[in-house]
Amino acid sequence: MLKVIKIEEGVFKAPLKLSEKIKSEKELYSEIILDAQRRIRRFAEENKWKDLVSEPFFKGVEIYSEKRDFDNGLRRCLNLHKDFIIPESACAALENEILFSVSKELYRKIYPEGDEPNAFEKLLAHEIAHRLHIRVLEGNEDAMGPIWFFEGFAIYAAGQFEEDKTKLTKTEIKKVISTQDRISYRKYALVIRKILKKITLHEAVMNAFREDFNDWILENVMREP
Repeated sequence: MLKVIKIEEGVFKAPLKLSEKIKSEKELYSEIILDAQRRIRRFAEENKWKDLVSEPFFKGVEIYSEKRDFDNGLRRCLNLHKDFIIPESACAALENEILFSVSKELYRKIYPEGDEPNAFEKLLAHEIAHRLHIRVLEGNEDAMGPIWFFEGFAIYAAGQFEEDKTKLTKTEIKKVISTQDRISYRKYALVIRKILKKITLHEAVMNAFREDFNDWILENVMREP
């Protein structure tokens, strides 16, 4: 019976299922999965959450070369109806201890905006980061905060869009955090890095449950240095 094997502290090898088309790349994908975990381990260490990565975040990995197969795999895992619509932009998820993803090449095709060095590794790290976030909150998913923040946390943890030096105005920041719709992850990245120049990540995480969290953020972002 296949099982999760500890490779090093905070890094585990889990059973890997690949579509037929990419089975010849198993070694490549296996290493990327390990590197994604190392990326999150470094982030956890930097933020004094090292103890929270001592146990694996997933017990299996499934990577698909076709979007419809990814969608079906995710529906099956979540016991969703076969007609339940998975967003076209959805490329990865970590649900019920299974890490799902489209293939490296398909990710680049579906989400060209995310094309950057180590983009696929960062995609997987992003999904693991959501689970780390939940562990930080001792399992209370309701305390993760609004969309812009919990996605921003995962983007920051995964190191996505680090080279984007675009400057957002205070009005633009307010617009990003005020909308309840999902918007550009690149904008979430810019906002999270902006606010972390004013407050610590720990402060943000521990206040995200507040109903006035957005107002609290704006007060801190807009205050003078």
